[in-house]
Amino acid sequence: MQSINLVIVKPTFLFVFLGTGAACGLAIGFGWEQLGKTALLYAGAGAAVYVLGGIIVTVVLNVPLNNQLAVVDPESEEGAEMWEIYLVMWNRWNHVRSGATIVSTLLLIVAVFYAGVHAQH
Repeated sequence: MQSINLVIVKPTFLFVFLGTGAACGLAIGFGWEQLGKTALLYAGAGAAVYVLGGIIVTVVLNVPLNNQLAVVDPESEEGAEMWEIYLVMWNRWNHVRSGATIVSTLLLIVAVFYAGVHAQH
């Protein structure tokens, strides 16, 4: 896991990861007057769920766990203890992130549907 943490934090990954939240905000900002209330509600909820459940959980919970794991020797007793803690906590919060991004995606799909319905009227 330590090697994955070194490889994953690259500009491309960060652009996609953080850019998704920014894109949601921009879409809502630019579409504010063109979208109906229902589409805005779903888009806002989708963006909020992504930012809170995806970005904030990652930054506040998963990254600190990654950092704690990175400083221990994986072959040591301390490393083994940290790994046990890491597996439970990191997986728990990873499930939260996964669920949040799925819910966010569904909310944004519903927002697009309502935006299309609003555009037809």
